[in-house]
Amino acid sequence: MLIRHANSEANEAANQVLREVKLTKYGLPLERWLQVYGNDKYVDSQLTEQGIKQCEDASEHVNKIDFRYLFVSPLRRTLETTYYTFRNHPNWKTMEIIVHPLLREKIGISGDVPLPNSQLKLALEQIYQPMFEGRLNTKLIAGRIATLGDKPWYLDSLCEQTQRDLTAFSELLQKDYT
Repeated sequence: MLIRHANSEANEAANQVLREVKLTKYGLPLERWLQVYGNDKYVDSQLTEQGIKQCEDASEHVNKIDFRYLFVSPLRRTLETTYYTFRNHPNWKTMEIIVHPLLREKIGISGDVPLPNSQLKLALEQIYQPMFEGRLNTKLIAGRIATLGDKPWYLDSLCEQTQRDLTAFSELLQKDYT
């Protein structure tokens, strides 16, 4: 079974803009697009209250399936979706939860960009390991972080063109559009 993440802060911000702005034949006006999709505030965004509720609703269904292994992306919204969806599962205490670096979003907007390595390492240690009662298997992502240092953990799995595009996008995020 594949489960996509629940409603995130970036999703909510995008939905708000879509409610407020009339789309043209070219899509959103650039300045409005950048307020959400180019805003580093939404980098690796977390779940909203609505997203947590979506997970709790989904848990009623997944609790009927005999899951023993969960593979999850290192993105915060996916870790939180996993937690809130499966925390009351009958196998919760014995499930193996593997954080896998190849499970990630395509990178097209700021909300798809993961946390920098040092922040991800800290979040895994201080927030998510306690949330998951120390049971997150982070060997794969920790190995990648240790090997790559400051180079983002997800870049080495991307083709060269995607790496160039992402670098250009990261530079775009650094500009002030206000």
